[in-house]
Amino acid sequence: WGEAASASDISLEPGLWSLSNFGEVLIATIGNGKTFTWNAGAGSPLTTRASTTTSNFQTNNNPTATRITLTSPTTRHLIHLGTETTIGNTSTQDDMFIRFSDREAINVYTPTATNTAGSQRLQDGTKIMSAIRSKENILVWTDNSLYLMKFVGAPFTFGFEQVGTNCGIIGKNAVIQIDGAAFWMSSKGFFLYDGTVKSLPCSVEDFVYDNFDTTKGQQVYAGLNNLYTEIVWYYPSNGSEYNDKYVVYNYDMDIWYYGTLNRTAWIDRGIDDFPIAAGTDGKLYFHEYEIDDQSGSSPVAVESFIQSAPIDLGDGETFSYVRKLIPDVTFRTSTNPTPQVDFTVDAFNYNGGLQVSTDTAN
Repeated sequence: WGEAASASDISLEPGLWSLSNFGEVLIATIGNGKTFTWNAGAGSPLTTRASTTTSNFQTNNNPTATRITLTSPTTRHLIHLGTETTIGNTSTQDDMFIRFSDREAINVYTPTATNTAGSQRLQDGTKIMSAIRSKENILVWTDNSLYLMKFVGAPFTFGFEQVGTNCGIIGKNAVIQIDGAAFWMSSKGFFLYDGTVKSLPCSVEDFVYDNFDTTKGQQVYAGLNNLYTEIVWYYPSNGSEYNDKYVVYNYDMDIWYYGTLNRTAWIDRGIDDFPIAAGTDGKLYFHEYEIDDQSGSSPVAVESFIQSAPIDLGDGETFSYVRKLIPDVTFRTSTNPTPQVDFTVDAFNYNGGLQVSTDTAN
């Protein structure tokens, strides 16, 4: 206290983009910066850059310092979250202030008796961290709470209801939505909102948070692997500059698992047959393809493993038998004509004793 911070002690948030659609027009806002539009329906769209002066979709009257933007799901208001109280004056940016445009008019923000533009300031938290569209509502997270933003009509346009506290999100992209339910990662654990906020019990929570650099929470990226009912969070471990770890929640089987992998973004299968993730090497990777491209070398079959937690057999003359192993995987015979599964048991003769590995069976 009372001592000036050195430059090495200052952490800056990454320049995350907010991307939203207004029909065929892309609305893009750089974190804590301006909002741009790009019209896919314009003549020669690939040679026209996004700008604040796109014909018929100008944003030159928009706030110039905004944390997040999105369009409302049914009313087509453009909403700025964590934005300026005085438009055009970046020094007035308030991390808890929300401003929304007139309906169907993304460049009109001055409230009048004949339009639906307006603003609202949230109270619980220090900054707005994330927001997503959820059915006909919008979920807004601060670093401490969750708000429900819904269209209520005149005279207020939008109503705000706090639906959770002590459940703030760790980063803008740390949430994923499935069938109206939102799952997210906070600095304290995992949460679920399906009409009410619930803590999501995690069997590997201590392992994750004991080696998680929460100061880089804005790098966390949540992805959905819908075919295998998995939600994955990529996060940076202590000492890492980028995401190098992941934790997965299988919401169908209600189990957790984790691993090591460098990924910074994720999109589930859709127009492509496989999910696509971005690596820290600047490349895009297909997932669930069952081969490893070795970053340019010849593809090889992926070697994977699963390891259980210790199983306590109790005291005395107690035995356990493993009769069968059924691998729930699909093998590509063209890349792996002779698949093999190895099964190894590590045992302890007594509590605190040395680990003894048995022979491996395959």
